[in-house]
Amino acid sequence: MKHEGSRRLFWDTESIMFKDLPTLQELFSKADRELLIDLILKRAIACEVGPSLRGSEKISKKRRKQASKRLGASLDDMLKVKAKKSKKWCLFPLMLINEDIRECDMPVSVSVECIERIDFPKSKAIADNSIDAVDEIEVPSYSIIHSHWEEVLGYRVWLGGCDSRLERYLFLVDAFWEMTFLGFRKKTHDKNIAKDDKRIERIVRELEEDKPDKGKKPTTMMTREVFEKKHLGLVDFGLRTDAVLLEEEFRDSAQGFINRANKVATYEFHQRVAKLVSLLQAAGDYESRFLEDEERPEYEFKIQAN
Repeated sequence: MKHEGSRRLFWDTESIMFKDLPTLQELFSKADRELLIDLILKRAIACEVGPSLRGSEKISKKRRKQASKRLGASLDDMLKVKAKKSKKWCLFPLMLINEDIRECDMPVSVSVECIERIDFPKSKAIADNSIDAVDEIEVPSYSIIHSHWEEVLGYRVWLGGCDSRLERYLFLVDAFWEMTFLGFRKKTHDKNIAKDDKRIERIVRELEEDKPDKGKKPTTMMTREVFEKKHLGLVDFGLRTDAVLLEEEFRDSAQGFINRANKVATYEFHQRVAKLVSLLQAAGDYESRFLEDEERPEYEFKIQAN
């Protein structure tokens, strides 16, 4: 990560080949280790003790040190993995306004969006049209939670368009956060993926047979959105009570503004993808046509966005 200022950044290039994009593992290795671990720890603390980082005062120095050591060991594992450099997957940052600022550290959040290269033309089509195209053209984005580290760490990354170093670091924080959802060490992560694979196979088999195991409640597949929200504890089942009705009414009225603002942010995200497309075009490394469903390569995804 280069210092902001007069120095030219890697992302300021005028053309680039897809194979020359850095991998996630390379960016982890180039990041300031102490800063990255500190930001990851702050996010973990915020999730545990509350939205304000002032909550970190409730965490003892001994516990912070232990947590930092654990995060550092996890990062070391990631840097030791022999990553498979991808020819088709690219990670982008998406910055959106948080819908409930009261429950967040910052008014905005930066998340990792995993886009397949053959879907780049869809993002370009959105960027080439009006903002309404955000609702008209669907660009699939996939979760990296259930992927093996050697795969995800080899995914290419495009951070062009990020206005600050913090935005780039928050992207890495979210990537680390998703990659460690099923375990902080590679062995644990792989073991939990294997367990999930068996569970998913059983669910699919039950659905196909339409005969759930006796004594067990029927199980249904979850979309990526429901999966992540359920396991991150963010699902609102409509059971929450709040006496501050005026605040709730204000939140409802503000929701429309937030949705419009996030629509603009999503549109700008596709402009970032389109910028990469233009650089790939300049390097003669771009396929411009849409692929029909029957032409697309066949691979399986455990958890996929709708």
